[in-house]
Amino acid sequence: MSARDKTAQQLWYVKNVQQQVFGPMTNEEVLAQIQRGFFLGQELIAAVQDGRWIPITQNPIFFDAIIAGLDEELRADHNDELQKRLAAEATYIDEDSKGLERPVPLWKTLKLETPAIAKPKSEIPQVPTLPTKPPEPVKENKSTSFFIFLVVLALVVVGVFTLLPDQQKSQRDRIRLKAVRIDKTEKAPLNTEEALKAAIVQFRQHTIGDYLKAQDLLVSILETNDGYLDAMGFLCMTYRELWPYAYQDSRDIQTIYGIFQKASLLKSSSASAGVCYAVYMLSVGEYEAAKNFMDDALRREPNLLFFNQLIGDLLEQQKKYSTALYYFQKVKELWPPPPWARSLLQEARTQRKLRRYADALETYRVTLTYYPNHPLALLEMGILEFEAYQQLEKANNLILKAFQSKSQFPAEITAEGYYVLAQINYQMNYKNKALEYANKAFSIDSGNTAVKEFILSIGGRSALERVEIDSSNMLYLGTQYMKLGNYFAAQAEFKLAFEADTRNALAAYHAGQALWALNQSTEAIKWVEKAIHADPGLVSAYVTLANYYSFRHNYEGAVQILKNVQRKFPANNEIYRGFADIEYQRGNRKAAIQFAHKALDLYAMDVGAMQIIAQSYLDMQDYDNANTFIARALEVDPHTPENHVIYSKVLVGRAGSGDAINYLNARIEEAPDVTAYRKGLADIFIIEQNWNGAQAILENLITVKKQDKASIMDLALVYKEEGYVNKALEMYLAAASLDPLDPTPLFQAGTLYFNAGNYKSALMQFERVRRINKNFPRVYYFIGKAAMETKDFPKAIEMATMEKQVNPHIAEPYLLAAEVYFKQGQYSLCASEYQKAIARRPQGAEIYINMARCYRLAGALDSAVQMLDQAAKRESGVAEIYKELGLTFHMQGLLPEAHTAYQRYINLAPNAPDRVEIETRMQELQ
Repeated sequence: MSARDKTAQQLWYVKNVQQQVFGPMTNEEVLAQIQRGFFLGQELIAAVQDGRWIPITQNPIFFDAIIAGLDEELRADHNDELQKRLAAEATYIDEDSKGLERPVPLWKTLKLETPAIAKPKSEIPQVPTLPTKPPEPVKENKSTSFFIFLVVLALVVVGVFTLLPDQQKSQRDRIRLKAVRIDKTEKAPLNTEEALKAAIVQFRQHTIGDYLKAQDLLVSILETNDGYLDAMGFLCMTYRELWPYAYQDSRDIQTIYGIFQKASLLKSSSASAGVCYAVYMLSVGEYEAAKNFMDDALRREPNLLFFNQLIGDLLEQQKKYSTALYYFQKVKELWPPPPWARSLLQEARTQRKLRRYADALETYRVTLTYYPNHPLALLEMGILEFEAYQQLEKANNLILKAFQSKSQFPAEITAEGYYVLAQINYQMNYKNKALEYANKAFSIDSGNTAVKEFILSIGGRSALERVEIDSSNMLYLGTQYMKLGNYFAAQAEFKLAFEADTRNALAAYHAGQALWALNQSTEAIKWVEKAIHADPGLVSAYVTLANYYSFRHNYEGAVQILKNVQRKFPANNEIYRGFADIEYQRGNRKAAIQFAHKALDLYAMDVGAMQIIAQSYLDMQDYDNANTFIARALEVDPHTPENHVIYSKVLVGRAGSGDAINYLNARIEEAPDVTAYRKGLADIFIIEQNWNGAQAILENLITVKKQDKASIMDLALVYKEEGYVNKALEMYLAAASLDPLDPTPLFQAGTLYFNAGNYKSALMQFERVRRINKNFPRVYYFIGKAAMETKDFPKAIEMATMEKQVNPHIAEPYLLAAEVYFKQGQYSLCASEYQKAIARRPQGAEIYINMARCYRLAGALDSAVQMLDQAAKRESGVAEIYKELGLTFHMQGLLPEAHTAYQRYINLAPNAPDRVEIETRMQELQ
């Protein structure tokens, strides 16, 4: 049997991200499923004979097929629906934006209705603070249920609804977060201290009605005293409690962001500013950044009340109940009696999840002592009575009493309550009632497999299919999956939520974020675009979309996206920071600094803008300016690891690597679980070319986190510099298998092959890069270089021409074309290409020597001499200048001049390999 036949008969098992296993399948069958789009590159495969699971992308045959399958989408990537709306007739020139060198076509204007962000006052009196401050974005979790009851309840308790008249029913059932509005009119006298105490009394009750009352009081306080930091902290936490029941659109996000900006401008290091920052980050889905920020703040100041609560919430949602319990008990200790009902209830809930039923029951009883007939305490106590003690009647009465209060509860707890009622009724032989309750539970929490199986066992498949899933439940489930890192399940839930309610922009936006985390960038872009159409005021979606385009190296498209939204929000710092990020990514450091300064003009505490400025100056080796801005960022935000890493790199330039290494080692000792500090230390070792030091750290990081692509790429670089070419290649291909849509690892593998002289393998890798992303920097140039080395001169010229079209301002494609024309003996064209290269980039002596050689061989001897004169003015000690000058004078018949030039060549290069040939020429001249 031939090798080909054996390959064709190879059998595989394939496991998808949902752990479903298919097979055994032949190579052809696997390839067919890839072509149909059933396998997307996230699967694992195992050969039937050994059963060892590996990523499907590690098999070169399947990897190529996956890339080919993506090819059609990728080719159309920048001509999709949104791109087609470019206004061909419209151009825009921002006179202050010097980094944009020519007019850029705009997106056709979308219907943007949200007003521009008003610039906060910069001079506000200092007031007493609470505890921490702000840096990056994360999103809250919790979901909505029983919206009809909520409308009735909220209208009775307090008139805070701002309903949109044309929205769907699910939208009308939501509430609008109440923004603080400062105007010139006189306000009625308000005792702010007493009002804050009253707001806290309402806040600690932990019901939606009480949070609405607290919101009203806190807004009133800040409308009469807009410098009251403590009120800002409580208002942000109130927003956070109301968030699951809010519209969760651009207006609500801007309401939170506005308070965060005011608090950080008053005192960025205050607890209130920190709480508002964390709440804002949670509201936009930046969970990891928020957690890193709060973890660091708690390491420095363990008694920050709300940070203990928020960290506990995240841990509970990640099902880390033991650790979460510690934080909830800490909150109870920090809040003197009567304690916050939320922390008591969560303490009891985590005890219940840990099956510490006696402790949980006692905690629920304590809660009811402080807050008699608290509906959520009754509901959860009823669940416990059934779950732990099988007290059917008691459980049934408690849960029904809670539901009859018409209060709003967290979706997961509501679903648990209905499921318990279903089980109770089933045990009492009321099967129809049991099915009714089970249907309610499943409509709220469709991810609960136990409820699903319960419905199937009672009513069969038809009963399950009749259940109408609440779209807010899908958003809730998606949020839970995102926090657990299950992006595949998250994107599915977010898509369903958006399809059920196409006004739910956050569902589409988060679907895009989850898809991006799965490396499905084309789909991610489409879903972020859907979010923009659903809510044209969602600025974060525009900035994210621009970032995705930048990742694809489509910088013009990224700029166009931000230009479009900038017309409606001209005073938004996020947009200018987005421009700065684009310019930084495409290497225009000066423009990046200009745009980041504009962001800071609009919002002086924009830490992201400070980071861009500091990093840009660092890249330009302007260490003093870099230090100024990263020190400012650390003053505003000492909790984000990235700030400390940038500062350590500035230290390398200002004080040497020793101080920088000591600084990061101190951070590592303080927070050993934060990998960013270890990665920063490896970066410094790479800067200092301490390859052994970098290798040890990076290998350790990869052992802990096997899919850390950035560390894998850095380790590949280290191996390459150490001369371990095969190890470097292995790392680059491993990184490529992790993320099939990022061509960078393949490009680096191609350069590795190229430098080793394996031009055919290099060409194969560069062609893969081009298929993945036709905008990848200099990919056509390197394809042309590899083609030239394999003597495929027509292809080399074709690639040089394409690179000129993509990057008309760089010199490389002209240098490549010149070299190819020289090899082909087309010397006039060779000289012309060198001339164009010089016009695009200042050059040293070598290019003038090469151009002179082309002029000489083309017979343009005077031009050759002129080019050699230019070379000598730049680097007079280069021996090749005088060899070429001697050859040119020789052809002109200027024999003494030729002899003098030859002699100088020999003097400068006494060991030249062609010395004998030149000396022979000199003898002939004599």
